[in-house]
Amino acid sequence: GVKVLGNGDLNVKLTVKVNKVSEAAKSAIEAAGGTVEVI
Repeated sequence: GVKVLGNGDLNVKLTVKVNKVSEAAKSAIEAAGGTVEVI
């Protein structure tokens, strides 16, 4: 599986479907206008 970790800056809108995501990564993705789906 894949886990997304939050580190660095995100300036683009992403839509990600992953097995795991850290709260920091989820917050950064959503703050940039993207979405996160845990599958």
